Amino acid sequence: MALFNMALNSKLRDCNLVKLKVSDVAYGQTVSGRATVLQQQTGSPVQFELTKGTREAVAAWINMAHLRSSDYLFQSRVGSSRHISTRQYNRIFMDELRSWVLMKRSTVRIPCAEPSHI
Repeated sequence: MALFNMALNSKLRDCNLVKLKVSDVAYGQTVSGRATVLQQQTGSPVQFELTKGTREAVAAWINMAHLRSSDYLFQSRVGSSRHISTRQYNRIFMDELRSWVLMKRSTVRIPCAEPSHI
């Protein structure tokens, strides 16, 4: 959920999102309400805000995964010194999106002919 929330909240490109480190968004045990990272493609800084829900999800993820400030926020299963790939990110994000859409469809009637409602 932290990855899904961070993706929607930050609006970062996938290549920038997967390279986030804990220190980019948190100071000690506190997840910041605002963060700045350098874009890989342009080299320019981009600032984004984290909503309360995203901060809570990221804080829970950091605690659950026992991450340190020097760790990647979203680590690869291959090794803790590597971040997830953009392919892994896209697969995880799309799975979360499908789950969210299915949950919404089970609670609210969404016409299939109008994808703009999703």
